[in-house]
Amino acid sequence: HLVYVSFFDIKNRVRVQLGQGLEVNFEGRSVPLPYNTEFVSIWYNHVKNQIYIYDHDVGVEVRWDGESVVRISRCSLPWQHQGLCGTFNSNDKDELNLLKDTRLTPSSYQVMVEEWKLPSCGFNAELYNDPAACVPSQEDHARCNVALTDVKFSFCVTDLPAIHFIDRCEKDLCRCADDEECKCEIVSAYAQMCEDAIESDLNWRSADFCPRNMCLFDNNGCKHTCTPPGVCSCDPGFALGSDGKSCLVEIKAYN
Repeated sequence: HLVYVSFFDIKNRVRVQLGQGLEVNFEGRSVPLPYNTEFVSIWYNHVKNQIYIYDHDVGVEVRWDGESVVRISRCSLPWQHQGLCGTFNSNDKDELNLLKDTRLTPSSYQVMVEEWKLPSCGFNAELYNDPAACVPSQEDHARCNVALTDVKFSFCVTDLPAIHFIDRCEKDLCRCADDEECKCEIVSAYAQMCEDAIESDLNWRSADFCPRNMCLFDNNGCKHTCTPPGVCSCDPGFALGSDGKSCLVEIKAYN
């Protein structure tokens, strides 16, 4: 599935859209990175493989992994904003907010989504059951527990226990059409938060454990076709080059 992240600074009339991979659009046009303006800086962190947006005026930082995980952090002025993502007050019990400064708490996320969605959005929240209606299976629990308590995350146990992520992972898998993809999205979010907590990078991905889909990043250098997580192949009539990325015209010998 395709995922896009849109960043708006209404006060300064700044609009940034991030697509999968390294796609960056500023005010509707593609821009190279790093890119800096009076109010916003955008750059790519090669160590973490993430795109960063920093709004100098309001102190908001957005991190995007190019696939499915976005993190928003407020670097200044806590407890002074309210919106779809909560009130930034260290209380996770008041995150369901409605528009127009109402004090009414929505009965479910579906009600909140209906209130916040744009008129052009065709999403029908009534088609989705309440999260409590889906009971995770033992298989869902086992898959999430094994992934999030892997030895790769042993340094995270003290600073960021995995129990809450396991719970969220189970609920996602309960509804997900692709269990492996949904599991890895949760694991990626946990890994990013763990790296922040321990202030160190984790080399947690491997060929058989949530490999990064390199096809999203410039087609992984493949001349023709890239198949996740990053295998190059060529169109009929071409042979894959020795570099595993280029495609060479096949020359058939005739007697």
